[in-house]
Amino acid sequence: MGVVQFSEFDGEKEQVYSYSLEDSAVNETPSVVPKDTANARSFNEPQLSPDGEQLAFTQVSEESQEISLFKYELFLMDLETQEVERLTYLKTAVTSPVFFHDDNKIAFLENTNWSAEPAEYRLMTIDTATHDIEAVELDAPQSEEDNRLIQMLDRAVNSLTVAILYILLMSLLSVYLLHYAGKAYLPSIISFSLGILTFAASFVVAAAANAWYGMGLGMLAAGIFGCSIIILLFIFIYKRFVK
Repeated sequence: MGVVQFSEFDGEKEQVYSYSLEDSAVNETPSVVPKDTANARSFNEPQLSPDGEQLAFTQVSEESQEISLFKYELFLMDLETQEVERLTYLKTAVTSPVFFHDDNKIAFLENTNWSAEPAEYRLMTIDTATHDIEAVELDAPQSEEDNRLIQMLDRAVNSLTVAILYILLMSLLSVYLLHYAGKAYLPSIISFSLGILTFAASFVVAAAANAWYGMGLGMLAAGIFGCSIIILLFIFIYKRFVK
């Protein structure tokens, strides 16, 4: 019988399930890993070994669970004994593990720039017995096309650029309203209100839908509050100079 193993976020943890190609049905309980073990861990990007005896996966390291920036390491589970062994201590973000077919090694990607943008990956291998880690140097050919303009635009469109443009827009609006409507602080009030609404929405989304989405909205709210403070200080100082 053909069976496809996959992982799915159940609202709390990433669990391993199976799909029967013959019955066209999903096993509603986590397979491969016993229920007690599955409930105790979050199996991100699980990969079965070619012999079906081991399961490689990534998980938030224990020491980073109490801080805001999670760090993902590589783990290996013996499916017969259910023993879990931590393979890496890179303190970054490990992703995409893949077993070698004819060797006791696992290839994976390490995001060395976690969690900044843009992500910077390097290909690594680890020996599952000795835990020796090696970086794989890829001799990739250079592109013949000149992509400097695209790269420049890609770097320009980031969170810092958006924040600067937001501050500039609201500051100019504040100056306009100061001279033509006498309501210089209205944009600041609107910005603070938007931050409060976004912050409140983060709790609702985290509780009703997805905790990660809620965290993302919370970070956005913090950014809006920061921009609002800058806008308020700008118009306050501007008003003192134009008097």
